[in-house]
Parts: sequence; C-alpha cells; structure tokens
Amino acid sequence: CREVPVSQSWVGSSVSLSYDPDSTAPQVALRTQDWGQSEITTPADALRLTGGQHEDRDRDWGDYCEGLGRLFYGCCELYCARFWDRPASLVFILVAKSWGSEDTVLGLAVLPLASTESAVL
Repeated sequence: CREVPVSQSWVGSSVSLSYDPDSTAPQVALRTQDWGQSEITTPADALRLTGGQHEDRDRDWGDYCEGLGRLFYGCCELYCARFWDRPASLVFILVAKSWGSEDTVLGLAVLPLASTESAVL
C-alpha cells in the first residue's frame, strides 16, 4: 500500500480478513468488495489532477493505508493469541565478540516466566 507510486481514490471499498478460530491449521480468507466508486490512478493520471484533488486523494489514501495497517495488526494479534504458545522462559546469553576468531560464550542464564496476575507494583 505504501509503495504505490501515487495516491489512489478507493473511497467506499471494503477489505476484510477472516480466519476460522476452531481450525487446528489457520484458514485465512481475504475479501474485497464495493469497488464501484473506486478508481485506479496511474502516475500519468495523477499529473492531470488539480492541487485540491491531490490533497483529497493524499488524505483519503493515507486513511485507507492506515486502516489496512490496523486490520493487518488486528489479524496478527488474533492469530498469535490463537496459534502461538506463550513463552515459558527468557534466555540471556553473554557473548564476547571477536573479529579474528569465533565468538566466545561467557555466560548463559534462563529465567522462568511467572504469572504477573497477582503481582503488586
């Protein structure tokens, strides 16, 4: 979305992402709809737009790209909550970096993670 060379006018179009939460393997669907008011603008088309039209398209395209980003983030958040295991520990490794030879591991510590639901700050 951010790499499209000129702002687009996709007002009124919709994008939806969905997945089946009961599935053991992710089943994802992407749907686009309501493109009747939308138009694809080429760089040559953009040269013919007035200053006000450019401003409107830049604003609308920014809103559209932000909405897609929020949609993608929300889907990733749901996916991770459903399909990723929570980490059980945090590993720290202290390494001496060497340019002329292999790196040397100086120490390693494993910190088990505990629930913070009852923690008092």
